[in-house]
Amino acid sequence: MGSDAYAGAEETSPGSNYQAHHGLPWKFKKQFKKAGINNINDSKFGIWVKSGRHQSWSKKYNDLWEDFLSVEDNLNPESIINYFNKLNNLNVSL
Repeated sequence: MGSDAYAGAEETSPGSNYQAHHGLPWKFKKQFKKAGINNINDSKFGIWVKSGRHQSWSKKYNDLWEDFLSVEDNLNPESIINYFNKLNNLNVSL
């Protein structure tokens, strides 16, 4: 996710110009719950996103999740967390 986003919203903000973001998008909370993740508000699923980019970043990030959820046949907490971690380890900025 490059320098515009940092995983781990349970940790201190990387700066005053960052906003907390749902790493498991609220838009898909029903799918996450059905797969066994009941609390997408858990800070371990949080991401810090640079202010000013939050909305455009969110759209791209949600699109990646939508693609994943539409093709993943065996949704479970492990597959969701693995994808969350994969997105957080991307070396490019969304």
